[in-house]
Amino acid sequence: MNSYEFSKVCNRSIYLFLLALVAIILYIRQLHNSKTKIMRKVRTILLEDNLISQGILKYLLTARNHEVITFDNPSICPLQLNKACRCSENERCTDIIISDLNMPFINGLDYIRNQRIKGCKCKSVALVSSELNEDVKKKAEELSCKVFSKPYDISEIFNWLDDVESNMDKDVKLSNWFEC
Repeated sequence: MNSYEFSKVCNRSIYLFLLALVAIILYIRQLHNSKTKIMRKVRTILLEDNLISQGILKYLLTARNHEVITFDNPSICPLQLNKACRCSENERCTDIIISDLNMPFINGLDYIRNQRIKGCKCKSVALVSSELNEDVKKKAEELSCKVFSKPYDISEIFNWLDDVESNMDKDVKLSNWFEC
């Protein structure tokens, strides 16, 4: 390994350590400053192929009383495999979908577009990417997606989650047509 590669590995390790440290600090803050009280768990589907980022986000969401269902490949997600939304009129399969843009086999925008076409009732959808350009932002906006850039600003995501959770229709039941 040459010095450039070593430096790159060290910088990535430092970034991930700092991201984890910020996540822990914000988790502690969240424990003391919870703005919402939801009786049932919030279900979040998290599509992220970077297992470190997926693990950190899953940990933070679980700490917020979310049931987190993760996929590192959206093409195997049961929601993607079905041709239409299978939820009844008074149900939805998930409260929140968070998807990375650059995923294997199908990108995050196409996954979300497919869910919208199928009639998915999930209203709170976010797209995350390190490669945000105006075209991606415009397409995400057309799909009513909140956009976050990588590296994550955890407080920005928490603020969005606070807003989503406080405006969530708590009477809507979550369907259990798929087991992950």
